[in-house]
Amino acid sequence: MATLGILVGVITGIILINWASRRKIIEVDEASIEKAQEEDTHCEFEDREEEEPRRPMMPESIEALSLHLALLGGAIGIGYFLLEGLIYLERVLFLPLGWEGIMDYLPLFPLAMLGGIVIQYIFKHIFKNNLVIDRKQINRLQGLSLDILIVAALGSLDLQVLGQYWEAIVLLALIGILWNLLAFALLAPRMIKNYWFQRGIGDYGQSMGMVAMGLLLIRVADPQNRSDALTAFGYKQLLFEPVVGGGLFTSASMPLIAQLGAGTILWVVGLVMLFWLILGFNLRRKIA
Repeated sequence: MATLGILVGVITGIILINWASRRKIIEVDEASIEKAQEEDTHCEFEDREEEEPRRPMMPESIEALSLHLALLGGAIGIGYFLLEGLIYLERVLFLPLGWEGIMDYLPLFPLAMLGGIVIQYIFKHIFKNNLVIDRKQINRLQGLSLDILIVAALGSLDLQVLGQYWEAIVLLALIGILWNLLAFALLAPRMIKNYWFQRGIGDYGQSMGMVAMGLLLIRVADPQNRSDALTAFGYKQLLFEPVVGGGLFTSASMPLIAQLGAGTILWVVGLVMLFWLILGFNLRRKIA
């Protein structure tokens, strides 16, 4: 499903971006990109001139790139130990009671995000001004990591999987693709006030396959991140990923369906979807 969703997501996503560009919903012309790059470079040099003398940590004491790589590694390490701890607690407390194991299927990504919050808290409240995290350095590493993630995700696709159970896959894929297209075209403009296309295309890409697909489409639609779509996407992931984006509910979905039945779970997720739809429309009215 993810393989087919990614293939269709790339094609339809690029078509939607081209359509939005022709309709002047978004602008991705070369002139604006070059101008933005010049402005960013100019501002970067100005920031360096203003901030560098105030930095207590200088390159002579520790290499900035090494420091920030270590910070990212620390966040991932904290997430790894959290995951291993959850797996251990599940095996000790719940598996002896006959519960289905779900923590082994929990991805590292949402817990690594929590690790990032821990690292940020430590630097803000413990080290305070003794160590400085350079946001520009983190953004550069973020861009590099994102490029690697996208290439790895696309390169790991296995098209041979489509040959097995293709009837069910095609049926589910058609329903999912239709729902995603309708949700993007009808709900995104009505629930997102500013830059609805740039922000909605990321959710569309993620719904079509994986997070990397959403990030890829955002970068194509808004390469300079002028709409802050990447930032909004990241904040949304803090709530989304630990629960349904490969998180707890995703891991527990199959055991729950086996125990409670598909109909019961369908009603539950339908009510949850209705709740978020009502909340989204109400929030949109308040900020209109």
